[in-house]
Amino acid sequence: MADSDAMPRPSLPRPLVAAIALPPLVLAALLAAWGVDLPYWDQFALVPHLAQQASGDFQLGNLWLPHNEHRLFVPQAIMLTLASWSDWNVLWELWFQYGLAVATLVLLLSLLRDASGKAVSCSAVLIFSLMVFSPVQWRNWIWGWQIQIFLVVLSTVATVWLLARVQTSWLRVATAATAATVGSLSFANGLLIWPLALPLVVFGRPSKSFGDRRPDWAQAGIWLVTGAAVWAFYLHGFVPSVDHGPTDEGLWRQFLHFGAYVVLYLAAPGLRFHDQAALWIGFVLVAAAMSAMVWAGLQAALRRDAEAVRKGLPWWSLSAFAVASAAITALGRLDLGIGQALSSRYVTIGNLFWLGLIGWLVSSRLPARRAPSRAMPISGFVVVGLLLINAAHGVYHFQRDSQARSDLRRQILDAESVEDMGSVPLQLIHPSPEEAASHLTTLRQLELGPYRR
Repeated sequence: MADSDAMPRPSLPRPLVAAIALPPLVLAALLAAWGVDLPYWDQFALVPHLAQQASGDFQLGNLWLPHNEHRLFVPQAIMLTLASWSDWNVLWELWFQYGLAVATLVLLLSLLRDASGKAVSCSAVLIFSLMVFSPVQWRNWIWGWQIQIFLVVLSTVATVWLLARVQTSWLRVATAATAATVGSLSFANGLLIWPLALPLVVFGRPSKSFGDRRPDWAQAGIWLVTGAAVWAFYLHGFVPSVDHGPTDEGLWRQFLHFGAYVVLYLAAPGLRFHDQAALWIGFVLVAAAMSAMVWAGLQAALRRDAEAVRKGLPWWSLSAFAVASAAITALGRLDLGIGQALSSRYVTIGNLFWLGLIGWLVSSRLPARRAPSRAMPISGFVVVGLLLINAAHGVYHFQRDSQARSDLRRQILDAESVEDMGSVPLQLIHPSPEEAASHLTTLRQLELGPYRR
């Protein structure tokens, strides 16, 4: 066939391309402008490993040691690899995180396209892209140590994507288990992937034939055994490096504060710009979203609607991961106050709750059957508006935090010795200025980080 007779390849509508690309491009511009090559807080924990690498005494087992409530084996291995390639240019970590976010968005949009069964609406795509690349997560974007957060989110989404898309039984479970293992060894929340993805393993296998929807109990058994082995391996000899003890409040007050913490954690992706709005409006929205998804799941199960269950399970799994993460974080950090739930670090995980809700709405096609014709465009504008306000709030903090670190970096480089650092406010980058000064001295000797040539 002549080239002129060839069928034209379908192309994405320009508005859809803009909806996908604009948020990542804006975030890339912010990273390029405001990323600062200076270690921050927990990141200084890499300095002893870097010193051991330089002296030839490094042992891989050191990465297995607990950090706070986590085993950060995979993230630390990645950061040390990037450091060896760049003489520890922290900006490499920031761009690596950006790449993880790009991969996450690609997989989410693939699931969304499958859920819609047709062309995806620009508003849904824009919301997905805005949430994944929202500047309201500024602390994660400018802190290379947070590779762990982006890794566990990508691992969760990848696990769900593989279980929902791969048809070959052994390949489906093997690849999904690999993704879940990476998540488990990246952040403690990753252990939640195993139980939460089990229903998807059993009932969510894709099939060309609708009649072939039998539960996959054999795959479920393999999944459970593998998950149990990962849990046992993770917990063997595990002693957290910090201990956040219980509060001294009464049981009822602890229960209320626990609920408030979970609500704030889940509401932060859209309402972080206002504490009270995040609590009260967030409570209504979170409760409504949870109730709708649970009710729909029960109805589909009672009707034995295998197709509805299969299409809804990926999104329920993502939302459930965010809810479970909020709950275990509340158990571990409630003593720091409920306001800590609004930390920008948690937004990256909290996003999955709302992305799961939107994906479920698309997959169930509820708007087409039950909502007025104008309801979805209006609700889409409202959601996008809230996300943009939240993003502007994040940009403000992004710039302010970046400026403070940039100024501090100049002061550090101007200091010629540890003694000269006495007037430098190192508490901005580490809770112990003395420890920070010691680590910076090591980096100066090794010519790494801000001191590399």
